[in-house]
Amino acid sequence: MMDSKELNFDWQKDFRSATEHLVAKNWLSALLIGVISGFMGMGCANLGPSEESGLSVLEDEEEIPQVPSKSRAGQSGYSMGATKHTASWVICNHNNPVGAMIVVQGELADFQGIASCNEGLAQAFLSEQYSVLLIPRPGSMGTSGANDLGGPLTLASVVTAVKSVTMQPNPLLNGKLNGFWGYGSGAGVAALAARQLGSPGFLIIGGGFYDYEDVLAKTQFQPLKEAITKIKQTTGDKGIEFRSVAYDISKLPKSIYAYHGSLDQVAPMGQARAFADSLRTSGEYQVTFKVLEGTGHWLKTSEQQHVIRTILQSQKNAAAPAQNE
Repeated sequence: MMDSKELNFDWQKDFRSATEHLVAKNWLSALLIGVISGFMGMGCANLGPSEESGLSVLEDEEEIPQVPSKSRAGQSGYSMGATKHTASWVICNHNNPVGAMIVVQGELADFQGIASCNEGLAQAFLSEQYSVLLIPRPGSMGTSGANDLGGPLTLASVVTAVKSVTMQPNPLLNGKLNGFWGYGSGAGVAALAARQLGSPGFLIIGGGFYDYEDVLAKTQFQPLKEAITKIKQTTGDKGIEFRSVAYDISKLPKSIYAYHGSLDQVAPMGQARAFADSLRTSGEYQVTFKVLEGTGHWLKTSEQQHVIRTILQSQKNAAAPAQNE
């Protein structure tokens, strides 16, 4: 693993200020485009032909009923070289889970301890009967260090947290580990962590930075451009290569669901589609790539919930026939 540098990218404020302007513009386009199309019938139980299609998401998605959970927060220690660090985590255990999902914090997600179990991302998974492990990025919710934009410190904290709460024979997380979810920089971290942990289950990733060199060249979001430039200046090409899951697609979960806004000017669509294409042509993965028609990078909580729930429902439908054979 490459050395961890003190790279502190605290541009959440920039994301939120841009969101207010861009979301309204992008969702007006979504409303004009059409009606919702589902992820149903994507067939990820077995490897086979991959799929790419569009999905229109409406702004006025119906709110999902609140799902109660048994919540617990904790911390786990780990070391990088001579430096000791702390990885924080929150568990939202479903009372009758069909499985469990790891949720990696990206730029916009704002985890607030156990209260996060009653909020957007966690509720999307709980509503489909998945227990959830929420893992904040460094510098957030007690996790030590500074935000390194999906770098070595972030990956180490995610892997440490997952190992801690899934440790046998008495795991803290209810339900069999089914997969990982991440968005933005969290998408790459989710993929890298899944690989390091043996690629359990499936992978759900959205709006991802899969090729940081391409993102640097084409992003229209200046704070992100400056952050990646700082990575190159501080750690050289190794920092870019470490974060870019598109550079090495080996040993990822066999079923991968990716989604991306058609108007995304933060994470360029081209590098997302190229990543999906490379997975598809390798012949090793079942890839479903969904274009969110008329949307940019800035998905509201209700919109993320809709996409996540639709994917989880289709995944369960696809897995059911395989379990009955």
